[in-house]
Amino acid sequence: MYEHSAAHCHAVSQLKQVQASQPVNAQLTSQLEAEQSKARQALMKILSSEQYLARLGLAFRAHDHCDGNLWQLLQLQSEDVPQLKSWLKKVTNFTSPESQNEILTLINHEILRKIYFAIHNESIQYAVVMDGSQDMTGTEQEAICIRYVDTGYKDLQLQPAGA
Repeated sequence: MYEHSAAHCHAVSQLKQVQASQPVNAQLTSQLEAEQSKARQALMKILSSEQYLARLGLAFRAHDHCDGNLWQLLQLQSEDVPQLKSWLKKVTNFTSPESQNEILTLINHEILRKIYFAIHNESIQYAVVMDGSQDMTGTEQEAICIRYVDTGYKDLQLQPAGA
């Protein structure tokens, strides 16, 4: 009869709950992993949006924070990605001018790295042309042009000058 008493049923249900639940540290770890995954998805959308605008040569910011191309593009993408919408409401969301400039610098370094490896590993010949002039404020402005022939042109025959 004890098996059907209210005290026994309550004790059995409590035991099942304790056995079924994870330890607190495991619950906290899984919650942290879920939050990191959402943040990673939002950050990847921000990075891809900045890369897209940079490729098109468009301005990121406007006079007002909400009028800029980046902000408008992220708002459009947040309709499809709910994690991005909640991420954009946070104070630190990688859309500040400093973060944008840092991301653009990283993209710039990656492009330069790819050009360097293409010239170093694949080029038969290359040339560097550099020119400079001063702007109205007297600041020297430099332009660098790199031209190279890659291994796709193995049959290229170089003729001596005057031949």
